Amino acid sequence: MRVDTYQRALAIAGILFAALVVAAFLITSDQVDESASVAKAYAYWSDHKTAEIVSALLLHTATVALVFFGAGLRSVLRGGEGEESTYSVVVFGGAVFAAVGFSVAALLALATATAADQGSRAAVYTLNQLGAVDWVPFTAGLCVMMLAVGIGGLRTLSLPRSLSWVAIALGLAFLTPFGWFGFLVLPFWVLAASLVLFRGGSVSGVREQRAVRG
Repeated sequence: MRVDTYQRALAIAGILFAALVVAAFLITSDQVDESASVAKAYAYWSDHKTAEIVSALLLHTATVALVFFGAGLRSVLRGGEGEESTYSVVVFGGAVFAAVGFSVAALLALATATAADQGSRAAVYTLNQLGAVDWVPFTAGLCVMMLAVGIGGLRTLSLPRSLSWVAIALGLAFLTPFGWFGFLVLPFWVLAASLVLFRGGSVSGVREQRAVRG
């Protein structure tokens, strides 16, 4: 399977996405949750607004990388789907959905930091409450993307089976209280998938699938 420069760039986008997301969340790992009082929430955002802005900008950049990585996943699945394109379309749709979710999280963080800089305690408290549940849209998108790439990878053999099964497990995890565990594993999965994309997908798997269809 020939891999051109653009396909390799899509794979590198996955590595960039994983690195940026990990960095963004590590920077704000001590962020206060929804149980924080008005005073505590305001104190945190006043003291950490610079770190939160940096984290939001990293997350914003990560969303762009995620869309391109999603395009790479779509491409490798599409190569093994034949005439149908069900899984590849759903994978890319999930990636876009997740990217929008991450953008919303970045937007809320920037808005909260701005409110703290302007001394608006009530606004900081309200935005902090919203920020505490900003995981809803991007986990939904990640769930769709991972389930589609996992099932599609098994059906088309365009990805290694181990990678496909882990993707399905992660997709299911994002629907449960174990979603936090999914975030711990996701960067490693993305790195592994990026390496597969960089080499042009599971070449042997595609050949095997074509032989079965033949």
